[in-house]
Amino acid sequence: FDARDMHGCCNFGDRVPAVFFHPKSTRLHIRTGTDTSPNDGCDPSTPLSMNGRFRTVTIRVIEDGTITVFFDGDRKVCERKMPGNTFPGGYWLSVYAGEWWTVAAHAEIKNLV
Repeated sequence: FDARDMHGCCNFGDRVPAVFFHPKSTRLHIRTGTDTSPNDGCDPSTPLSMNGRFRTVTIRVIEDGTITVFFDGDRKVCERKMPGNTFPGGYWLSVYAGEWWTVAAHAEIKNLV
C-alpha cells in the first residue's frame, strides 16, 4: 500500500509511506522519502513469516529524517537516517492498496491506522 498526495513516484510527498513486498518474497520494501531523496526508505532484512509470526508492522519517521521499522511492537528490524527534510504532517492523503501494473501479493492488510 502507499499513501500519497497526487503522484505515484517520485516527487516529495508521493510516498509517506509506501510499503511493498520484494518480488517472490515476504520481505518488505518501505519507502517514504525526503525533499532530497523522494524514494528513500528502509528495507528490513527479516522477512515476514507465512505463518503470521509477525502480526504488527510499525513505521516511525521523525522530523530529523530517521525512519525506524518495528515488528510486533518493540522489535526493531530496520533503522536509518535519511538525508533532507521529511514530508510535514497534517495533510489528507489518498491510500492505495495495490496498483494495476504490479502482481498482487498473497497477503492481507488489516487494521491500517
